[in-house]
Amino acid sequence: MAVSLERIPIPEAHPEERVKSYDEAVLGYTRKLAIAEAQRCIDCKTKPCTYACPALTKAPEYITAIANGDFDQSLSICLETYPVPGTLGRTCFHPCEDSCVVGFKGEPVAICSLKRAAFDYGQWPEIVRPASSGKKVAVVGSGPAGLQVAYDLARKGHAVTVLEALPVLGGMLTVGIPEYRLPRDVLGHEIDKLREWGVTFEVGWRLGEGGRTLESLVAGNDLVFLGVGCHSAKEIRVPGEKSKGVAHAVDWLRELELGAAFDLKDKRVVIIGGGSTAMDVARNAVRLGARTVHIVYRRGRGEMTASPEEVVQARDERIKFLMLANPIQILAKEDGSVKAVECIQMELGAPDQSGRRAPEPVEGSEFLLAADQVVLAVGQSPSPLHDAVKGHITLSKWGDIVVDADCRTSHAKVYAAGDIALGPSSIIEAIAQARKAAQAMGRVLEA
Repeated sequence: MAVSLERIPIPEAHPEERVKSYDEAVLGYTRKLAIAEAQRCIDCKTKPCTYACPALTKAPEYITAIANGDFDQSLSICLETYPVPGTLGRTCFHPCEDSCVVGFKGEPVAICSLKRAAFDYGQWPEIVRPASSGKKVAVVGSGPAGLQVAYDLARKGHAVTVLEALPVLGGMLTVGIPEYRLPRDVLGHEIDKLREWGVTFEVGWRLGEGGRTLESLVAGNDLVFLGVGCHSAKEIRVPGEKSKGVAHAVDWLRELELGAAFDLKDKRVVIIGGGSTAMDVARNAVRLGARTVHIVYRRGRGEMTASPEEVVQARDERIKFLMLANPIQILAKEDGSVKAVECIQMELGAPDQSGRRAPEPVEGSEFLLAADQVVLAVGQSPSPLHDAVKGHITLSKWGDIVVDADCRTSHAKVYAAGDIALGPSSIIEAIAQARKAAQAMGRVLEA
């Protein structure tokens, strides 16, 4: 039977309706549609999609199970690799699909959305906790890296406690990704399954505060894992950046998700940046009643780091894009509040160190963009751990934790992975590095 080269469209809520609430925007496949899409997979012998995944997900295997109508088996296969298939099936940037052989002649198989289908329709396998090893591990941070390490080590019988500084679990999964992309009950269900494995969680626990030192953490555990992510914002360093009404995306999203009331009704919102975070801020702003929402990005569409589907969804929600433009100053009213962003047109020159063509300003092309709220989404920096780990762990000049091939820090009993070691990265990359850390930690604990 010939394989269809056209992907079965993934159902979405209508843009005019979805912007009125935080209900899930992408509805996902029905069982029938998932089976039909999975049957497009040709189960390549070389499994390029698996090797394109940083975590080496067994994509052909879980897709074949769905093609056979066995969602339970598909979910079990996903769970062999990580504890958050429902989260990844909604948020992963799916590099696997770029390597899909079907995609060389047509559209790639919807590998990521099929993972979501495994979560949506599969029954979780029975959890049988292993005998206790008698070993204790502290995991600092409950983002994707922390959850992965907790999962891998708990399944080996080690007692794992996850310590989270925020009042909610999930790290950036919760305070960085809006609910219309990742419903809280999806992640909550996955965390509850970790509890069934014996993982314990504590919120409001911040390293370096209230006598919570790295020394005391090391003394009370056999090993310690740091997966605290990158929760500090980067500045753009232009005049007016400190004006009232200018916010940094990482802070803005966190405050919003923790319940802050933002009044954007009839406001003009400008977001600087071209990644997923910029899209999340923009789409939130629409849902909060903004009159206009502009995304200003200094490069072209081909250089944006946001996924193509995010950009399409944002455009469908009437978000406007100003490409090849860069802010040079933020103008304020007499009371200090924002009134406009002065930008300059850019053109692409020779490639820079990232491999992307570097933007260069076009002389005399300045223009004003009216704004009541400006949100800077230009990147994140490592969380401020310097005081808490000073004298115990080596940091790079950028503030990242330096780790070896086994994700061990300069302290023999402390490991780290995810954004705090990689720099700002994707969920699947954080999970992949955390898997390596857990494997190395497991060898030490079992020696």
